[in-house]
Parts: sequence; C-alpha cells; structure tokens
Amino acid sequence: MTWQPVRFLSRSLAVLAAAALTLGPALPALAAETSVAEFAIIPADAVVEGDLYTGGIRVIVEGRVEGDLLAAAAEEVVVAGTVTGSVVAIAPRVVVTGEIGGSLRVLGGRLEVEGTVRGDVVQATGSTRFGPASEIEKEVLAWTGRMSALGSIGIDLTGSVGELELAG
Repeated sequence: MTWQPVRFLSRSLAVLAAAALTLGPALPALAAETSVAEFAIIPADAVVEGDLYTGGIRVIVEGRVEGDLLAAAAEEVVVAGTVTGSVVAIAPRVVVTGEIGGSLRVLGGRLEVEGTVRGDVVQATGSTRFGPASEIEKEVLAWTGRMSALGSIGIDLTGSVGELELAG
C-alpha cells in the first residue's frame, strides 16, 4: 500500500515552516513526500518511498519510510515502524520503539528510545530515557537535564547532562 496523507485543517504549518527554515539548508534538495495535517499517520502496512517531510499535532510512523524523515509536531513524534534513513524530529515528546537506519536528531522536551538507532543520536531535550531494549549503534551527543541510559550505546556518550543514570 502506498501512503497517502490524511488531510485535516492544521494549525502546525508554522511549526513545519520554522523547522524547514532552520533545518532545510542542512538537508539535500531531493524529491520528497510532504504532508501537513493535524495527525500525520503512516499505517503499519504503508510504505513511503523517498524522504518524508511532515508536520502536525502528532506524527506517527507505524509503517516504513524508505528515506529520511523530517517531522515537526505540536505534541509528539512517534517512530514505531522503520525509517531506513535518518530522522530529524522537533516536538515536546519524541518516542522511538521501531528502527532508524541512520542517525536521530531531536530538539524537544522529552526523548524516549526503546528501539534501535543504527547511526548516532544528537539531541537537546529536557529529559531522555534510553530504555533497557534500546540500541544505539554509534555515539550519543546529548544536552539534557536528566538522562537514563539503560540500554546499549555503541561508541560513546558525550555532552552535558544534569542528572545521569547509567546501566546496560
């Protein structure tokens, strides 16, 4: 099934525009799927071929994105499926329970990882939790107030952390 965006009236166009202006110059200019909706949901049986730039109140990926994901959300970004490329997420809450084939870049209030990130993680958040099932294959560079790193970090953990809990 090829994914088609669910369209609703959206108040988050400004969030997506700000993210594009901030992060756009760092991203390659290739053809990509775009979506701005209150709820941008990629169902479990859906495949997005190529990069996906999306924004909304919530962005939820349960299916597969064959490329990069740039997501800005007013409430949360959830990657429960697979993104073969890298993910850039701006939201108060970012959750990864699926798999990211590249790197993860997060700006937000809270980052929760219980899945796999094949690249590195660069983040600026209020709090972070890498759960026991989490696997980060490369480095973590973090600016966060509180971090629980209970899973696996492949290379190194650097940055600035107010409170740190290490295990795993």
